[in-house]
Order: sequence, then structure tokens, then C-alpha cells
Amino acid sequence: MGIYKSLIESGKEFAQNEDFDLLVNRNATEAQMVWKGEAVGRRKVTVDELSQFETTYNAACIHIARSEFPQGLMLLKKARGCYLSLQPNMRSWANRRYW
Repeated sequence: MGIYKSLIESGKEFAQNEDFDLLVNRNATEAQMVWKGEAVGRRKVTVDELSQFETTYNAACIHIARSEFPQGLMLLKKARGCYLSLQPNMRSWANRRYW
């Protein structure tokens, strides 16, 4: 995770226009580390991050890994809404009763 953090903080010359991808990968790595018990995942998620499917989904995974199920479910529903706004042709699939 340190690699992502350093790239985000000082890697502009290495990863121009890749800020969002680095953030998504860092959050996914953090979620995996929380699942494995190697991190606590206490970084605050920004409002901008919660407007994107990938970052909202990763935030949900972190909450679920910490057994914070109400917060995780709320974020999963928000991630679903973000996804549907990007993929309107998937509405019939996404409206199934998995949520």
C-alpha cells in the first residue's frame, strides 16, 4: 500500500492523469489488507470518492471487513446507484433482489 501512497503523493511525474486509478487501487489494496487483518482502514473517504462506483465499492468492502454491516450496506447501495448511472442498460440485471 505504501507504493500507492507514494505514487499518489509524489508520483505526478510517473503517473500523469492516473490519479483516480491509483486511488482506486490503493483503496482496493487497503480493503484487502483489512480483510486479512493487516490494517484497520480508518482513512476518511471524501465526498468526491463517494460519487464514483469503484471508490464507493471499495469503501463498502472496508466497512464490511470491519463488521460494520449497516455502513457497508449503505455504501453498496450507493455504489449500485453510481454503477446504474454509468450503465443504464444494466438496470434489469441490477434491479434483481440481491440488494
